[in-house]
Amino acid sequence: GDALVKNKDDLTSVILDDTYGSADVIFLQEAGDAFCSKKHGAVAHKRLASKFVALVPGNMECKREQNSIILASRKFFLEDTAVDITEEVLAMVDTLHLKCSKKAYMHGDLVAYTISTKNDGDFVLASFHGDTNGLTSTPIVEAVHAAVMAGYPGYRVIVGLDANTRRVHNEKSQGVCEFKDFLLGKGISSCWGENPDPVSPTTCSARTYLQPQMNKAISRQERISASDRNLKDWILFYSEQMQASATTKDNTGKKQFIDDMVFPTITFPSDHAVVATILTVKDKDQ
Repeated sequence: GDALVKNKDDLTSVILDDTYGSADVIFLQEAGDAFCSKKHGAVAHKRLASKFVALVPGNMECKREQNSIILASRKFFLEDTAVDITEEVLAMVDTLHLKCSKKAYMHGDLVAYTISTKNDGDFVLASFHGDTNGLTSTPIVEAVHAAVMAGYPGYRVIVGLDANTRRVHNEKSQGVCEFKDFLLGKGISSCWGENPDPVSPTTCSARTYLQPQMNKAISRQERISASDRNLKDWILFYSEQMQASATTKDNTGKKQFIDDMVFPTITFPSDHAVVATILTVKDKDQ
């Protein structure tokens, strides 16, 4: 119980530090108090704080403990150049009349920043947590795209998101293949390539009967077959700017993914796998 409740943030921080501490950027969604600060730059975990600058939304909700946050490497990025453009992106939802109910996303679900690097130019970084059925993911990504086109041409763009995409698309759920088609139409690629596999999940969660929503409970025998197994997590970038390689999923905290295993576990406190990829800039002259 302690691993999944009281010590969840600490265990998450240890995994990020020990296993992913060398990353240039980490995108978090539904982050708790360990990463929560009204001022960018603060990370509660001391070892992470020495390695990363925390880029947080100005409208974040610390009490809700479900904020999207970006951890930018101090070795790669220049902290003093970070500028919060979250509200600029959200304004595009209204400007473009995008189909995105304001009730479907909460303060803190999106964070977007511009930030410069020491040697590799300027970036737009964004982290987003989509609604349960993924219906806000397309309009928010489109809003990020529009904001970049309007104000930050030439910036390299990376977006990490829990899109909550599903195997099957319908009017109530955003499908993986349909989301991919939307991305390709905007010149956006992902860590999953041009043909992401809808049945290669980044989640495998099942509710027991020891929780209040009994209608969502699943028996032990059905814990895999009836679990929430979907490809929900994505790293996005413009295909003309970068290419992805060596993409991995991790539901152990040790850069390993065990198929047909329900998580979170007592050693891996997240109900989403860690998705990691290597992005290579295509234009080496810039």
